[in-house]
Amino acid sequence: MISIVIPAYNEQYRLPPFLEELLARDNLDSMPIEIIVVNDGSTDLTAEIVKKFQARFSDKLKLFSLDQNRGKGAAVSLGVYHATGDYVIMMDADGAYSPEYIHPAICMLKSGADLVLGQREKPDITSMNPSRLFRFILGRSFNLITKSLLRIRASDTQCGFKAGKNNAMKQIFDQLKEAAFGFDIEIILRAQKFGFKIETLSVNARNSEGTRVKILSSSISMLMTVLRIKFNKEKN
Repeated sequence: MISIVIPAYNEQYRLPPFLEELLARDNLDSMPIEIIVVNDGSTDLTAEIVKKFQARFSDKLKLFSLDQNRGKGAAVSLGVYHATGDYVIMMDADGAYSPEYIHPAICMLKSGADLVLGQREKPDITSMNPSRLFRFILGRSFNLITKSLLRIRASDTQCGFKAGKNNAMKQIFDQLKEAAFGFDIEIILRAQKFGFKIETLSVNARNSEGTRVKILSSSISMLMTVLRIKFNKEKN
């Protein structure tokens, strides 16, 4: 079985079409699927909408809810804890990454990888509008700083598509400290610490309307998170 973990915070508009896309498939890679949506304290109709899907797909869809917004890392951790599949896939609620990437990720896991990290392909920066270009530059700068400070062996730490073997994912997410942006970095560092085999898969992010990320404040928060992780790493 394949477990697909989807953290969701106020995703009443973007989550439904992505669930329809996933649930239209009886199986993936010739294996049955379970979809685990973790409602991260949403204040909109996210939970109610997922419950309506459950009425149609009770055998495939599970819903777990946090009592308040605790961050993407906390939501994914809860989903991984409840995952029963042989393989666990992390995907964003906005459907930024197509289900077509699940098959090659599973093949890599079957061939010996313990953790597969999505790595976004470089876009054509000449066609970007100023806002998207600024976001791209900040993202690349963040990855360079992260690799330099933490000696992390990954070119794209923040990609929302990740996959792993169930036992490896359970070990990586056990007692995870970072609940927000930093959890992506922490799981890679923990995978390296445990000696897990990490491979990367090239992916393209689909356009996602309605992003709520505030570029500048989020970048400052992420930088502070990296510095905190570095301090804790050296302390331990």
